[in-house]
Amino acid sequence: MKESVGLDFIKYNFKADNINEIICLQNKADIFNENPNIIFTFIIEGLKVNEELIDEINLLPEIEQRLQKIEQLGGIIKYSDLKDEKFKSNLLMIDTNLPNLIGDILLAYFKGISENINELLEYVKENNPLNICENYLHEFYDNKTKKFLSYIIISEEQNNIVGDFNLNPNRYIVLKNDKIGILNAYNLEKFEDNLLDNAKLSSDNNLNTFGYIFMFNSLIFINLKLNIDFNL
Repeated sequence: MKESVGLDFIKYNFKADNINEIICLQNKADIFNENPNIIFTFIIEGLKVNEELIDEINLLPEIEQRLQKIEQLGGIIKYSDLKDEKFKSNLLMIDTNLPNLIGDILLAYFKGISENINELLEYVKENNPLNICENYLHEFYDNKTKKFLSYIIISEEQNNIVGDFNLNPNRYIVLKNDKIGILNAYNLEKFEDNLLDNAKLSSDNNLNTFGYIFMFNSLIFINLKLNIDFNL
């Protein structure tokens, strides 16, 4: 039976403690929603503000409106840093470009472009913030995003240092409801493609903890929180 994730799933009874590495797809929803530290910090350049203007922007009811106002006033919003150092280290170990790329995807989401990562990625590629040669544009951005999503799917504890992460075929059993599929070299690419097709960003339950501009050491910043859902 072919499932949406690109694997052949079969009915199988097994004891979970006999299998070392299981990807439980039905548990992969609202990832990071309970972690208050998956915060991306963006620096705002080219914008001269005072406390009155900061208050005016922050009083706008939606994050999208605040971002629009910043850009209307000539501000340029760029990824600066990640609050969670372990999560940041994991991204850097997977790929040194990942913090910037995921930051750009997150920023596009809060600008109201889309919630689907596939569509957000197309928007990022059009703007090409990492200045990648056009001949390698799609391969570069797509592959790095798939690496990130694979890490999210497999890692049960995103705050653990993962070391040299790779999604190795024949290493993982994928569990979905009462069926299993074996991830191998033949279906790995299809599996990663479906992760990209079925991933979306979502808003945190508490929007009052981020999305406001602030000053620090005479520089202007805004924090945005990452949360990812998988419709698998």
